Order: sequence, then C-alpha cells, then structure tokens
Amino acid sequence: MHLHGTLPGMLLTSSTKSAVGASGDGAAAEASAGAGGAGGSDAPDVTSKRAFLSALTASAPTVFPFLCELLERHFQAAQQLQSAPLPPAAPPDAATAAAGAAAASPAAQRAAAMAAHIAALSSALAALSTWVEWVPMRRLAGSPVLGACAFFLREGSPALRMQALDIMLRITWRKRANETVADYTALMDGLAAALLGATAAMGLMLGPQDPLPPAMVRELGYGGGQAEFGSRLLEVLCALGEGHFRALSEAAGRREAYLAQLLTLTRHPYLRLSAGGLPTWAQLLREATPQHALAGGAGASGAGGGGSGGGSGGGSGSGGGGQNSPTTGGGKSGAQSYSLPPGVCAELMRVLCAAMPRVVPSADPGVNNVPEWADTHQEYKTTVVDYRSHAKAILRSAAALAPEQGLQAAAATLSSALAACAAATPPAASAAGTTATAAATPSKAAAGAPSPTSQLEAAVLVLTAVLQPLCELAAAAGSGSAAAAALSGGIADLLRSVLAVRLSDPRHMTLHAEALEAFGRFLVVRPDLAVATVSCCLEVMRLLPLEAPGQMPPPPRQTPEWRAQFEARLAMATVLLALARAAPSALVPHLSALVSEITGLWDRGLLREGEKVLLWEGVLAASTAAPPHVQSQLLQLILSPIATQWGSPEWQASVASPQGPLPDAPAVASGAGGAAAGGAVGGSGPGRPAGGSSNAATDEVVRETLLRELSREMMAFLNGIASRRPYDAGGDAAAAAAVALAGAAASQQAGAGGAVLSPRVSANGTGPLIPQESILEVLMRTAPAAAQAGLAAGVSALTWPDADTAGKAVTFCRSVLSLAQSGHAELEGVVIGAATRGAIASLGMEALALGQAQSLEFLRSVFAAYLPQRSPQSPLLRAVLGELPGATPQVLDNFTAAFVSAHGDKEQRVLIKQLLAAVGGDTVRKLLAAGAKMPVGVSAVPEPRHRERGPISDVTPQDMGLPHLFDLPDVF
Repeated sequence: MHLHGTLPGMLLTSSTKSAVGASGDGAAAEASAGAGGAGGSDAPDVTSKRAFLSALTASAPTVFPFLCELLERHFQAAQQLQSAPLPPAAPPDAATAAAGAAAASPAAQRAAAMAAHIAALSSALAALSTWVEWVPMRRLAGSPVLGACAFFLREGSPALRMQALDIMLRITWRKRANETVADYTALMDGLAAALLGATAAMGLMLGPQDPLPPAMVRELGYGGGQAEFGSRLLEVLCALGEGHFRALSEAAGRREAYLAQLLTLTRHPYLRLSAGGLPTWAQLLREATPQHALAGGAGASGAGGGGSGGGSGGGSGSGGGGQNSPTTGGGKSGAQSYSLPPGVCAELMRVLCAAMPRVVPSADPGVNNVPEWADTHQEYKTTVVDYRSHAKAILRSAAALAPEQGLQAAAATLSSALAACAAATPPAASAAGTTATAAATPSKAAAGAPSPTSQLEAAVLVLTAVLQPLCELAAAAGSGSAAAAALSGGIADLLRSVLAVRLSDPRHMTLHAEALEAFGRFLVVRPDLAVATVSCCLEVMRLLPLEAPGQMPPPPRQTPEWRAQFEARLAMATVLLALARAAPSALVPHLSALVSEITGLWDRGLLREGEKVLLWEGVLAASTAAPPHVQSQLLQLILSPIATQWGSPEWQASVASPQGPLPDAPAVASGAGGAAAGGAVGGSGPGRPAGGSSNAATDEVVRETLLRELSREMMAFLNGIASRRPYDAGGDAAAAAAVALAGAAASQQAGAGGAVLSPRVSANGTGPLIPQESILEVLMRTAPAAAQAGLAAGVSALTWPDADTAGKAVTFCRSVLSLAQSGHAELEGVVIGAATRGAIASLGMEALALGQAQSLEFLRSVFAAYLPQRSPQSPLLRAVLGELPGATPQVLDNFTAAFVSAHGDKEQRVLIKQLLAAVGGDTVRKLLAAGAKMPVGVSAVPEPRHRERGPISDVTPQDMGLPHLFDLPDVF
C-alpha cells in the first residue's frame, strides 16, 4: 500500500484532545443520568440494556479518543516507514549462507512492518464504524474521523476505501433525536464536505458538459476493478441525500456539489449503477419547491428555504417537522423548503431521455441475449422496468419544477425519434417490413444503436410523463400571464409537430396514437386544436387501408401482419375516446360534423365494426358536456340503425325461438344433443357467417363456455336495469305520478310502524330529495311483458350452476326486494315466492357453495321483512316455507318466534342455517358445514357489538320441534 502526503486536520493537538475528551454538550452525562434513573419496575433485560448503554456512553470520552489516536499514530508510523530510505543490504558471508539466508531482507522487513500498521488501521476503522452510530454528534463532528475517511478515500487501498465508506454510511443512518439542530447540521454538512471533497480529488465529480472518462466508465462498470467501490459510493450518496439534503450548506456550495456528483453517477452507462440513484432523485424533486413564474406563491416560500445549511437547520428546530424532520425530510414547513436549479433539472431530464431507448420494451434483447450484468432475463426485465418507472416519475417532477426545460427536452427527444423513423427504410404497406424491423430490433439494441422504434417508444414515454404536469400548469394558470401564454404556445407548437407526422408502420402508428392521447388535457386550454387533432386521427387510420369493406367479418386466418395493422387502427380510433374523456367540452361544438364524418366512413366501408364502436364511444363521452337534448339526439342517431334492424320482421322472426338463428349458423346447427339453445349464442348470425368445420362449435363449447358467458352478461344487464338512478321527473308525467305514489306508500308504511326503504332519495342521504328510478320500473309501466320476462330470468339464475351468475342473481333479487319495499307491492309475490324458493334451492347445490353467504343474507332480509306476524305477507311466506319437508306449523311457529327475538343479523342467519340443515338432509348439512368456514356476507344493517347485544340464546333445532334433527357442531 502507498501512503503519501499528509493528513490535514487529523493530527490530535492538545486542544483537539481536550475537546474530544470533554463531554462538551453534556450528552454523555444526560445519557448516564437517564440510564441510572431506571426504576425498579423495569424488567431485568431492559435494566441491563440501559446499564450497558450507560457504560458505553460513559466510556466514550476515553475509548473514542483512544481509537482516533490509534488511527493517527499508526498512520504516522506507516508514513514514516514508507518515506525512510532502505538500509543497505548486508554482504553475503559464509555464516549467512550456512544459515540458509534465514534473515529477511530490509525490503521484506519493511513490508511486514507496513502490513502490521495497515492491519492496525483497519482494526481502528472497524471499531470506529460501530462507535459512530451512537457517539454524540458534537463529539463526532469535532473528531478527526471524517477527515481520516476522506483521506483514505483519496489515498488508501481498496480495502481502506471500503471501510471509510462504511463509516460514512453508518453516519448517514443517524437520526437527530435529542441532538441540537446545530450539532446535527454541522455533522451532516461536514460529512458531505469530506465525501464530496474526496470524490472531486479522485476525479469522480464532473460537470454536466464534461464527458465521462473511458477509465471511469471501465472501472466503475460491470466487471471493473472499482465496481464495488462505485456501488458503495452511490449507496452513501443516496442515504445522505434522502435523509439529510436539507442539512447541506447551500452557501458553501455543498448542495450543488452533491447534485453534480449524483448526476455524474446517473450518467454512467452501467444500468445498475445509474439506476441506483433514481429513487433519490425522485425524492429530491418531489420535495423541492418550484421557483418558476407559474408556481404562484410557492416561489417566496422556496426562497426562504434556499439559504445556507445553518439557516435551514435553525429553521427546522421550530418548524412543524418534529424531532427527526431535518433528518428524514418529514418537516415540510416553509423554513425547511428548498429548490433545485433549473439547470440541474434540465441536465437530469437530458440524461434520462438519452437513456430511455435502452430500457423500453422494444429494446429487449431476448431471453438468449441478455447483458452480461444480468444472470437471467427476468432479472434484466426487473431492472429495466424499475428504471423506466422511476425515470417517468422523475421526468414528471422535473417538468413541474422547470416547465420550459421539460418542454424542450420532450420536443428534442421527439424530434430526434421522428427523424430516425423517417431516415429508416420505410416498411412495406403490408407490414412485411414491420416483421423485419421488429426482428432486427434485438440485434441493433445489442450492438448499442437503438432502433427507430425504440427511440420513438422512448420519446412517447418522455412526452407522456412531461405533458402531464405541463398541461396541469397551463390549465391552472390560464392565459393571464406571459409565462402561461409562452407555455401554452410551446405545447401547441409541439402538438402541431405531432399532428404533422404520418407514419404507416403499424407499431409506429400505435406510438403516434399514444403521443396524441398525451395532449388530451391540453385541449381544455386550447379547444381550437381539437378539430385538427381528431382529423389527424381519422386521416392516419386510412394510411393502413382495409383489404375488404369494413362491414365484412375479419378473415378466418389472421396473420401477425394483419393483427398488427388491426391493433394500430384500433389504437388510433381510441384517441378520440381518450380526448373526449379528458376534454369533452372541446369537442361539443363539433359533434354534428364528427357524427357525419363517422357515418360517412362507415357507409363507404372505411371503418371496421370495432373502430366504429370506439368512435361512437368517443362521441358519447364528449356529449356528457352537452345539453340533455343534444345527448338524446346523439343516442337516437347512434342507436337508430340497431333499433331499425331489431324492429324488422326478418330479425324478429330469427329470434322468435331458440332454433330461429340456426339457418344462419350451420356450425352450431350441426351440433347434436340438448344444445338447441346454443344456436342463439353461437357467435354467428346475419352478416357474420360461421366458419368451416374446423371452427364448428361443439356441444361442450356451447354448454360450458358460450352459455356460461351469456348468462353472466345477461345478469350484468339485468342488474343494470334494476339499479335506480337520478332522473328528471318533470319530463315524464307517468314517472312523476309513480314518484308521488311511492312517496305516499312510504309515508303510509312509516306511519304504520314498518321499515321503509326508499331509494328515491339522494345517494348519500343528505340534501334535497332527488327522484330516482330504474329501467325496470319504467318497463313495468310501459312494457309489463318485458319486465316479467326480466324478473323470471333474473330469479331463475339463482340456481344456474355458475357461481358468478348466481352471485349476480342474488344482487338482482336484492334490488327487486328493495323495489318491493319502496312502493312496488306487485313485486312482493316474486320476492316471497320464486326468489325465496330459488335462494333456498341454491344452498343445496355444490357448484354454488361459495355463494352461501350472499344467499343467506338475502333470505334473512326477506324473512326480516315478511315473516313477522304484523306483515300482511306473512301467511304467504309461511306457505312457501311450509313446502319444506318436515316444516310443520309448529316448527314454523317456533322458528318465527326465535327469528323475531334474535339479536342481530348473525344470529338470524344461524337460525336459517339450522332450519335448512335440519330439513334438507345430509347433502345440505354438509354444504352448510363447509360454507360456515368461509367469510360471511356483509349485512345491509350494521351488526351490534357483542357487549350491546346481551346474551345470545342457544336455540337448537329441537326447540323448533323438527321431526328429524342433526348434531351440527362443525357448522356453527
């Protein structure tokens, strides 16, 4: 090892020794007093730990200076030994030769002595690494430990460098606790000065414009001689920045130096090293205060926190952050705020924009071509995904702090990517070139040159991340200032450049669509650009022409090229929906022209069915900002072709029976067995002929897949029409009369002392009454036959052997129960009859065991409403229960009495399970026993706490007088 030079600030003068030896801040005395004052009530282990800590604290004035002195003396001895000349070697004589040259040479003796001194230095550093975690901060800051660590970083061997970094890392773990703010600030600022001074002397701190030296790239990269040192150095920097950045002195340039050092390591091409600092950047940017003109009053508060480290620390003592706020960044008061220079934000965004093409999905080298630093492809994916996620968060925060620089970075990245796409060989319109381009991507990425697709993908990621805060700033600032006008103008210019792009490659078109979606919020500020944006989408879609009219079904065999074009056109059609959701008011004035354009494209066969649906969804989303009459007109216009088709005699005849669609679905018709109903759901019909025999739907597919999916969709539809929503009763006299009738019925029921459920009020139960009505109620007035069909379908689904369908059916029946209790007495027969029978039957079906809790809660609600004798429908419900085997009148009387007197919903569900288990036989008993171990459903009425319920009576099946009873210890 080579030790040369001096150790400034490390020699222990008499004054330094006295300063280190004295307690000075009284921390040791306080700790000793606190430990000695432990009461006798403490546990023995706590008392012993406090005594041990007290002994350590008391020994600090002696042991800590001893370690420092040991470090200094061995360093001096090693330095003197290295600088002293070697004595001349003794001439060989006969005695030496006879002894076999047992005496070592002077060089060997010096090497052995140096090794002993270095071992002592290493031991002293190892001991100090433990002491620095708890020695009082004032004593630690006044000791030569930081200076020694800085020296060993500059001049020491690799082992001593790692030990010095370990000591610094342990210091960064310190919390302020009961230390004074001045002592804490002095220690952390001194640590930053020592660390950054050493890295600058080693040539590891570069300016933003300085290129990375090849030696630095090689040594700190994967497999380099200093790779471990670089990783540990970054760890210390991150811990210092995340925990103590506010303590660094801005007046002394410490913050600027820290940011420069962290940025230097972020620029390194080794992905693991550069990615390690991204979480720290994200936190620093997130907690910084913006200083630009669009920040409003934030600039004044940020200026106050941008002073020196001492000023910041002094302010934090009285701020709202608490004890550890200067340490952890927990305090966010004005005195603790800080700002980051726009130049640093701009350089950081430039670095990330340059690195993004290497981490986008299209740059993935493949499973068999991962970089050397990754052991597996999964490890590589995890690293790049984390890098991409942190980079997007950093870009968002940096753009919010430096809007002008963020806009410039996004524009430069996008311009470079578009130029690369234009310079690349354009693929064939049939997308054969797309496959070749995609196949060439891994090899290009492996060669170090990102492909045009990777560059464009990276540019879109940058654009999406940067535009989010910029659009929010532009929308919040309006046009009242020059800065806001300049920002809006810059974003508008960037949007125009994106609108001018024409990319026919399917993958590039998909990325182009994502770029257009990123400007959705900006159209709120500049609605004049909405027409150009939508026109661009419709025009770009036509760059990939359809091989057949859009009304025709897709080809039976779909190639990857066809699928790529299909997805690209869908992505461009989705842009309208995204823009309509982000800025519906910008599209309202142009809805009429947009509807005409979409209709014309469809009539000319230039749109596929899915694309037309997406465009119509965009129109409907934009219409939410239009008046109600405009929404009604749009709905009528969009849905009129469907209504016309459904009203035609041919279509009515085709769905008059399950066998009606079979002539148009030969593949389904060829299926034998009891799957006759499958013809209605076989996926074929007018305008969509079935495929050949290879695609024929088998009985199993129809029965197990198509019917199951159809039932789930049907129940989702029924739940939708049974849900009440606010409406305008003034435009519908029948609806107004229904509201009045329901209100009168509810009042009468409330006067009779019954429970009232009134969904015709505001959703949160406050404010004025808001009329609400479901589509099912409208059908009951206008189309009773359709309403009856819906009720029959929903109730019958309770016993469909599909847990998802049955669960939705229970939800539907609960909605019907709510309607029956809020003015629709005609529904009580359905609830008490078919719905109750279906719910009871579902409890005996093994396929529906997971839905027991929902069915039991529905039955409990029905019984609670109609089983008591005061209910007019009690005889009807008792008649339904009387159909159960063994349910005699005496059994029902006992059950009713126990149910009415039960405490809480849970006990009522237990009684229902006891009744059904007793009368249902072994199968029902086993299913209920298995279901008891599952979480029960959530009751509509909060269950009283146990202490409020009182003792629960132990009601058994014997108390109900059941003829055949079971012992059910495992059920309840």
